[in-house]
Amino acid sequence: MRLRAITCTLCLAAALLSHAKGQPSLASPTLRSVTVAELEQTLAASHGVNDKRLAEQISEMKLTERLSKMEEAQLAQELPGARSRRILLAIADESAFLDPPASEIPDLPAPSQITQSSLIRQAEDYLRKAVPRLPNFLATRTTLRFWGTSGPVSWDERDELFPQMANSPASQRLDSFGTTIDTVGYSHGVEIFADLKEAMKTECKSGELTGDDQFGEILNRVAYEITHGHIAWSHWEKGSAGPLAVFDYDAFFNYHWPRHCPNEMHYLPLDTDFRGEIAVDPASGEILRLTEVALRKARTDDQKDPLLGESETMVDYRSVEIGGKSYICPVRSIYVGLGPFHGIDEHHPESNRAQREPEWAVPEGLNDITFSAYRMFRSTSRIVPAN
Repeated sequence: MRLRAITCTLCLAAALLSHAKGQPSLASPTLRSVTVAELEQTLAASHGVNDKRLAEQISEMKLTERLSKMEEAQLAQELPGARSRRILLAIADESAFLDPPASEIPDLPAPSQITQSSLIRQAEDYLRKAVPRLPNFLATRTTLRFWGTSGPVSWDERDELFPQMANSPASQRLDSFGTTIDTVGYSHGVEIFADLKEAMKTECKSGELTGDDQFGEILNRVAYEITHGHIAWSHWEKGSAGPLAVFDYDAFFNYHWPRHCPNEMHYLPLDTDFRGEIAVDPASGEILRLTEVALRKARTDDQKDPLLGESETMVDYRSVEIGGKSYICPVRSIYVGLGPFHGIDEHHPESNRAQREPEWAVPEGLNDITFSAYRMFRSTSRIVPAN
């Protein structure tokens, strides 16, 4: 399967390594941590602020709890322009790996150990069966791309980290770099591309960020992680049709991540510390939301020392109709690449960089991905009569 998992560690290490050895001076004001309620209050008080300035103010915030897609859309309606709406989307996407506000967690008792074990078995059974059940299909994938830093840096330092941002009129730490719309296909367990032959000729572009295959590979990998690692009860969460049972998991193993460039399909061995959560429908065992955070240690071709980076993937799954039948498929995904990180004990990546603030801002790439227009993939043939 053509897995396209990318981290900024691998994409940008050559350009960033010399700069990252010295600590950049942080811009003022520093990054402001806010709850969802505080974000709502700030935006409510921002009427009259122009679009550019409000985008800069929003990018100086970082949420401490998850902002749902519905809440983000409601807040966006009150913003003055496209720039502030895009940056609101970016910080909402960054928060996708956090717990929702306490007010949004159902007040239900934790299930018994027997029930928890039953739910885990249901989820494992679903993971084993979900991918083989998928039909051959096509879907439209829309990707909004962001580049920037995990924390605030000065304008000059940002442009040095990301030369492609030098012509950007904005001074926020994150900026959008366009939207791509393409067709993704799935056939017999393999993600397919109509322009595969042309893609194989494409040169590797430094700084390109794509994302995981959300249809099969990530489900197979999560199935391995929760069966070979540790899984534990976390909390109940609101779902569209009722409460979802949320479990945390973690695992550590040597995973062979493939290169992202179409013309470089060999695999890179990486020691990877995986953690994340799955949100399970207690009635069916279907996984309707999953996150996977991977802390990776790898050697690049031109580096003697290992580099550390982190990728974060979130996928929302819903029932979609394909060929008159319903299937659980991705409807939205977020992919974040962070790194390289320095000042961490590279021999103990399980120390988990994500649990503490980095000593300085690190490069961040973010993709906001939606899937729509699912339809059957059918091959066609034409009989040509012999002369």
